[in-house]
Amino acid sequence: MFIACSKKTTIALTANSKHTANLKVGEELSFGFNKELFNVRFEKLSDSRCPTNARCIRAGDAVVDLTYQDAEQTKGNATLVIGESSDFNPDTVELKINKETYRIILDSVLPHPEIGKDTLKTATLHFYKL
Repeated sequence: MFIACSKKTTIALTANSKHTANLKVGEELSFGFNKELFNVRFEKLSDSRCPTNARCIRAGDAVVDLTYQDAEQTKGNATLVIGESSDFNPDTVELKINKETYRIILDSVLPHPEIGKDTLKTATLHFYKL
């Protein structure tokens, strides 16, 4: 698990639009404005992927835990997975927030693990307003 300082950015996301963000643990994005505002925060990363300089029996996964909150303080959680078990655990989630539907897709978690290196990782997420 990695811990980082909090950083917050506000994005205007309109219907049928997409925004790509590279987030580190502890960073937060706000979407919309006024009564339609909602926040998404990258809470935790669990990375069990096989290091690039190792031989492993299984490929492993990168698991990203997000929390979200709308303007009315309604909170929720979403877990996105890429890797070996992504057939059983989704890399995509659709959220109903402020009567709107949003899709979040986990594209990647970089850098890939390496033996002997403990680097701060970045998750690339795509946000869509449907």
